[in-house]
Amino acid sequence: MPKTVIGSAVSNDFEPLAVSPRQACMLLSIGNTRLYELIGNGELVAYKDGRARRVTMQSIRARVARLSAAAGCK
Repeated sequence: MPKTVIGSAVSNDFEPLAVSPRQACMLLSIGNTRLYELIGNGELVAYKDGRARRVTMQSIRARVARLSAAAGCK
C-alpha cells in the first residue's frame, strides 16, 4: 500500500493526485497511442511538470465512471 506521512507517523492511505502516462496506461489497460488520443480529445486531463507529463487521477476515474454508466453498470 502507498504511504503518507502524518506528523511523524506513517499512514498507508495515500493516493496520488496524478500519475505518469505509463501508470495511466496500466490503470486503464490501454496503449500509449490510445492514451494520447484520449488526452488530445479532452477525455483525460494531463499537464507537464518540467519535462514530466502527468495524468490526473480525477480524469481517469471520471472516464471509468462514464464508460461504466454507458454500459449500464452500477
